[in-house]
Amino acid sequence: MVLSGTRGQHRIAEEPEARLEDARGSHPQSHARRHSLRPDREINVALAWRPREFRRQPDNRGYMRAMRKWAYMGIPHTGGTYSVFHNLRNGLLSHGVELRWVGVGAADASALADGPGNGELQLGIVVAPGESEEPRQGAALVEFFTTARYEGVFVNVLCGRVATNCVRYLEPGMRRILIVHTTSVGAYAAARAIRDHVHATIGVSPRIARDLIARKGFDKAWTVSIPNAIEVERFNVAREKTACDGPTILFLGRMEDNAKGCLLLPKIFERVNRSGVRVRSVVAGDGPDLTELKRRCNSLSNVHFLGPVPYEAVPVVLAEADIYIFPSRYEGFGLSLVEAMASGCVPVASAIRGVTDTIIDDGSTGCLFPIGDWRRAADCIARLACDSVRRQEMSLAAGRSARSRFSVERAAQQYMDVMDMAVGAPRPLKPTLDVTKWNYPKGLRDGWRSCLPRKMKQHLRLMRERLAMQTA
Repeated sequence: MVLSGTRGQHRIAEEPEARLEDARGSHPQSHARRHSLRPDREINVALAWRPREFRRQPDNRGYMRAMRKWAYMGIPHTGGTYSVFHNLRNGLLSHGVELRWVGVGAADASALADGPGNGELQLGIVVAPGESEEPRQGAALVEFFTTARYEGVFVNVLCGRVATNCVRYLEPGMRRILIVHTTSVGAYAAARAIRDHVHATIGVSPRIARDLIARKGFDKAWTVSIPNAIEVERFNVAREKTACDGPTILFLGRMEDNAKGCLLLPKIFERVNRSGVRVRSVVAGDGPDLTELKRRCNSLSNVHFLGPVPYEAVPVVLAEADIYIFPSRYEGFGLSLVEAMASGCVPVASAIRGVTDTIIDDGSTGCLFPIGDWRRAADCIARLACDSVRRQEMSLAAGRSARSRFSVERAAQQYMDVMDMAVGAPRPLKPTLDVTKWNYPKGLRDGWRSCLPRKMKQHLRLMRERLAMQTA
């Protein structure tokens, strides 16, 4: 990781040239971690990936050719942002593209310093890490891209409003591709704010692409859906036999109720217990609602909290579970859902139109329940827990579906198609703005939604999703 610039002084440091050697030496086996769903058992998990850092690679005739360099706005420090960057980077490397992340400002630098270490931290830069004033951050970021010789940049909407807004100030030759990861009103508003300053837009689900075209006026020819990908081979882990104390139900994700619906879990677990089936319930992850979730689960003796799970341990944790519960209220995709399916976990998930219903074939590769309907979710789990034959059939079907549809190789080729189109025949954009007059358009400014109470936001989102299901 390179930190460049200081508060009030935007010195741009060149990124170090990557070594022309296999980088596996920087990730020794000794970095392996131990994780297991069962407290009486430890599994040694070695790092499952080896980042490759080559500025040149041979073409099909054996000649060395320079790699194209693209930036990825955002810091891949934890969770889904880490997985998406890691998988996309590895996929694009085989096409001669080096992807490097770019963060900006004191908040990004602090998040990286406080977050868990991982190999991706070597593969990017934080611009102006000591700067907290947003106009200065924006100026430093524009200056960085003016001198750093990137062919293009992927902008993740809501990765930070400075990074998102920066595309309006980049020089005309810089290719810009917007990635929209969620179906929230705020994400759509932010995407609309920079719509005319990006060459192409990628929605990670069909729902997002359709919504942007129909409701936000995005150009149909330049707006596509490309699902997030997984490294299929990571999930080729031998599955554990169902324990004598019954199937294991797993929730693995961020403990944040507003989007993830994690505070529905106690009700779901309690209803499953009252149905009379023997199960183990495991909750893995961290987040702002973890303390409240633990409090609500105090009376449930068969609920176990695993804590944060490192990236390299996720396949083993999934392989020890039988049923994966996914109670999200809204999502743009659901990467953990696909990972669970690839490992053979049977998913029981909220039916989010154009998102989870495009991942799960209800009744075949998993089960869907109406958003927020914890009773239906519990009943689905109870039926699966009682029927080992059906559970095994769905496990195999889920694994086949995830491995065939969501591979890194498939997604990388789709990204390359969009990148080549943006480079070869770019669509005209609005004129570049003057960075000395830095400002935020509507959609990137704080609006009335930020003032709503949490419960009201949840209620409005639930109404929105139910209406979407009725009009599908």
